[in-house]
Amino acid sequence: MKTLSRLTLCAVLTLTSCSVAFSAGMSDVSGKALYQTGKKADYLAGYHGKALGADCAVCHPSQSVSDSEREIDANCQKCHGTYQQLGQKDKSNGKPISAHQGHLSISSCTTCHKGHEESFAYCNNCHIFNMPMKFGRAKVPYAPEDLSFYKNAIPNREETADIVIVGGGGAGMVAAIELQKAGKKVVLLEKMPILGGSSLLATGGMNVVGSKPQKDSGVKDDVDTFVKDSLHLGKGKNDQDLIRILGTNSNDAYEWFESLGGQLELQKGKTGGT
Repeated sequence: MKTLSRLTLCAVLTLTSCSVAFSAGMSDVSGKALYQTGKKADYLAGYHGKALGADCAVCHPSQSVSDSEREIDANCQKCHGTYQQLGQKDKSNGKPISAHQGHLSISSCTTCHKGHEESFAYCNNCHIFNMPMKFGRAKVPYAPEDLSFYKNAIPNREETADIVIVGGGGAGMVAAIELQKAGKKVVLLEKMPILGGSSLLATGGMNVVGSKPQKDSGVKDDVDTFVKDSLHLGKGKNDQDLIRILGTNSNDAYEWFESLGGQLELQKGKTGGT
């Protein structure tokens, strides 16, 4: 059984009072009307406009929106608090499950809370938790969409790239990073609101053989033990050659991750999986 290291993320923003600002930068009469009447008025953007008298600039600090939407998240947290604060609030309110303290380390408000469409608890892509959300929809991740709406759509932005990678899982992200380091311009496409793919199921953990943190903590491990444990967990159906390659190269992968600025903390104990 391998010793698991987990990635720990800390929110650094502090709770501040929120003041509604009026700015002509992002304001548009037709846009405001669109989200203050009809079905769209039930979304977050409509609520901010109708109930708070807010315009677009309250959430959008500029005319453009980044892929990660970090600038919007920052404005959300100025009003509502950090993930750590929201998680503590959920716990104080007796909620048995808090999306703000989940195992995926989601750090983007807009992953779940949508301004211009129905909000949805990302956790329910895999689970069926009772997570009612304001301005949200039922426990169905993705309802069928009428794609004929986009029949005559034209792009509002064009990009030129050397390589396009489809899928932002572990392999896709590693490929994108290495290609960019090699001087290529890369576009990474991911269908879900956050990156990670199936790698998210690892919950931020990484099984490593012979890493410095293990050695410093007196954890004795080797590739043969890695293979033995993996075969035990896989009931002998694993590909032994691939397991050995995984164990042999695991520390190189760990050191590569750290070289990018990633931080993993050693969690003593036993865990399953490879």
